Amino acid sequence: MENAHIKEAMTIAFGNLYWQLRARLSDMKWLTVMKVRGVEYATRKFESEIHSGHHQFRTRKATLATALVMLIMIGAIMSVSTLGSLVATQSVSNSGSITIAPSVQLGVYSDSGCTVALSSISWGTLNPGATLTQTIYVKNQGNVAVTLSMSVDSWTPSSASTYLTLTWNLDGFTLPAGNSVQAVLSLTVSSSITGITTFSFNLNIAGTQS
Repeated sequence: MENAHIKEAMTIAFGNLYWQLRARLSDMKWLTVMKVRGVEYATRKFESEIHSGHHQFRTRKATLATALVMLIMIGAIMSVSTLGSLVATQSVSNSGSITIAPSVQLGVYSDSGCTVALSSISWGTLNPGATLTQTIYVKNQGNVAVTLSMSVDSWTPSSASTYLTLTWNLDGFTLPAGNSVQAVLSLTVSSSITGITTFSFNLNIAGTQS
């Protein structure tokens, strides 16, 4: 702020000296014309004025030299003031976070390493009253924890749902993002089953954001 006031004062002083210098140059030009173009009549009539003009010219010449020196000094001071300005820099650390939209995705696999995707299960031949089990692996491939559930639909024939029951051990289980878990499926055949020799159904495993 102090440097700004100094520069403003120097600018005003420089402007004033500029106009004074311009006025001095204008007077010098007139005096030169008077000296070169003066005729005999004018010389006799204005002899005293010319002598006086020469004296004023010498005085103004000295004043002009002083003004030029002052202009040079002001310019030098302004340059030094500009070059000598102090600069303070303050670094401000910034940080933040990005909100990632929740993603829910499940994978079902036949191996514990979750490398072989499971698309179908064969239960083979079952006897009335028997219970068979199958081991599968469920992986949470999303970015949020999920609660697992299982359902069955699309029975063929439709009456098979009366005699066949599928359950598992992970109902209500919370599976963290990126983790996998072993699931045991159990298919029980009613001892009273009749009229059904083959069957099929769809197994649906769902993950609901916890």
